[in-house]
Order: sequence, then structure tokens, then C-alpha cells
Amino acid sequence: MIIRTANGKPPGGLRSAFSLLEVVVSTFIVGILLVVAMQTAGSVASGQLRSAEQGRARLLAAELMGEIFRQAYQEPVDTPLFGPEPGESASGTRSDFDDVDDYHGWSASPPVDKQGNELAGLAAWQRSVTVEFVEPEDLGTVAGEDLGIKRVTVSVIRNGTAAASLTAVMTDSWQPPPHEQP
Repeated sequence: MIIRTANGKPPGGLRSAFSLLEVVVSTFIVGILLVVAMQTAGSVASGQLRSAEQGRARLLAAELMGEIFRQAYQEPVDTPLFGPEPGESASGTRSDFDDVDDYHGWSASPPVDKQGNELAGLAAWQRSVTVEFVEPEDLGTVAGEDLGIKRVTVSVIRNGTAAASLTAVMTDSWQPPPHEQP
């Protein structure tokens, strides 16, 4: 049984509504929780974007590294030139590259395929390649001459910031299968 006074309100100062102070405090707490939730959601979205960009950068590096490793270790015709031989880079594409060191110093922004066609949606990206002779005993040490090992580094940059780098070595004993050579 509920006891009520003549005006229908509960006796003894019991109240059935929030005071203005309680409403203000509740609104403040809910506001803080919303701000924290929005910051968390923003951080998650930023993290996902960074992760996706790193994945794209790794794929761009791996794709170019795969192309490079389908080439011969050295020029099929005995040529002492390190890097692209005359005529191989005249077209502005990589389609004439026929050995690993032809890629040394190559760079493109935005990235392009082997025929020089721009890869869609990558205007802020850049790929570059460095090829160096290295010491057999220490692959981190550059050699002054060909000792049978070349270190290839493919770098991917997005908006001026390094996004990925892939390094591999190739020895003169490796030759790709004949059907893969250009």
C-alpha cells in the first residue's frame, strides 16, 4: 500500500523527479563518455588505415621484387656496365630490362607497371630500387666489385614517408627458368 497526502504526493519529502544539479552532472558524464568513445573509434579507424597502407606498401614492394628476381643475374651479353645498358631505359619503361642491375637507380612516382602504365589510385606513392654488390661473408657490406652476390632493395614511400622496404640477395648461381626470362 502506498501512502499519499491530500495533494497526491508521497509524504516525508520523498520526491519523484531529478533536480537540476543531477541533470547537469548526468549530462556532463554522458558527454565525457561520448567524447572518449569518439576518440577510441577515431583511433581504431586511423589504425586500420595505417595497417591497410602498410599492407599496400608491402604488396607494391613484393610485386616489384618478384619482377626483378625473374631477371638474369647479369647481362646475357658480356657487358661490364652496371645498371641499364644503352637503349634499355630510353623508353622510360622497364620492359627492356633483362638483368637485375638494370633496375639500379630506377624510381617512379606514382608507381607504374613494367610497360610504364600508371597504377591506379597510387598518386601519393613512389617506388625506387637500389642494387649493390655485397661481400659474401657480410651481406650488409657493399663490395667494390662483383663477388657473385647482389643485394636488391625496393623502397616504397607514401607522401614523403617511408612505408615499406624489402631487401633480398641474388647470387650468380641463380638463373630464372628460361620461360620466365623476357
